[in-house]
Parts: sequence; C-alpha cells; structure tokens
Amino acid sequence: TGLLCGKHLCVAALSQVTGSKNEEQVLNAIEAYTEFRPELAHRAINQLFDIARIQHCSQLLRALQLVIAALKCHKYDKSIQVTGSAALFYLTNTEYRSDQSVRLRREVIQVVLNGMEQYQEVTVQRNCCLTLCNFSIPEELEFQYSRVNQLLLKILEPARQDESIQRIAVHLCNALVCQVDNHHKEAVGKMGFVK
Repeated sequence: TGLLCGKHLCVAALSQVTGSKNEEQVLNAIEAYTEFRPELAHRAINQLFDIARIQHCSQLLRALQLVIAALKCHKYDKSIQVTGSAALFYLTNTEYRSDQSVRLRREVIQVVLNGMEQYQEVTVQRNCCLTLCNFSIPEELEFQYSRVNQLLLKILEPARQDESIQRIAVHLCNALVCQVDNHHKEAVGKMGFVK
C-alpha cells in the first residue's frame, strides 16, 4: 500500500493487524490500544487470558510486557486491573517459568503489588494473591518482603469478609515466614504478623 504525497508516491509502512483471530492479532491489539483505547485493550487482554488459560501463549515475553504496560498505564481502571491480573496468573504459571528472566518476574511482582495497593476489590486481590503463589516463596519475593507482608496483613484484617482471599493470604504468610532467616522473622513479628 502507499500514500499519495504530492506528485510522489510515498510508501507507508504496513500496519499490524489487530483482532481476535490469533495470538499475534490479540497482542497487536493490546499494543495498539493500551494507551488511548482502554476498553479495546481490556477486551484484548481478556482474549489473551483465554489463550494463556486454554491454549498456549507462544509469545510469552511480549505478552507479559504488554500486560505489565497496560496495568501500569491504567492503574486506576478496574476492568484492566481485573483482566490484567488474571492474565498474569496464567502467564506466570509453572508451564511458562523457564522462559522468564529474574528481571521480568520481579517486574510482574511489582505490578501485582501495585494492583493490591490500588484496589481493595475482591477479584483484583484474589487474582494478585494467586499470581504471587506462582513464585518461589520466599526467594522471589524477598526484594519486596516488607511490602508483601504489609499487603497480606491488610487482607487478614478482621473487616475483610472474603474468606477465600484470606485463606490464600494465610498460605502466602506461612510460606513467607516459615522459610526465612531470623532477621526476616523478627521484622514480620514487629509488623504484627507473628505473635
């Protein structure tokens, strides 16, 4: 294809096709629409969620980077936070672990913790806690140890009504406390984590 520019024919770069037909189109849609069309990005992330859950995501690195970018760009958009955190759960599971660098996994952890801080909504909290369960605990969470513990304590507050999230939080707490050195145990004890 080309564009007519005055008397000369200027060749325009072919744009990428977006859609829902295959993984490539879905990823292109997330990339194209994240910044200015969040409702379309949300739909594309939801389609990526289905791909990761039912099929196999063959472009894992790109998928993770795009979901992370969408979550960062729309940290106050509940629909993107819900679908993005759900997609991260499937994109970080054991099947995909060997394809992920330490740096990328840390970036996922940070965006998940950001979501937990921003949204007290049940679905986001559950998705984020379940995603954290996909990581080696405490090793992969140590760089955010205090932050993770504070967020889990918030989930365990008596005012919270959702028992399923509290059970997941208790599991994470046990994994974080039982397998660390005394220094970390003292730190969580001071937070009121361990009595």
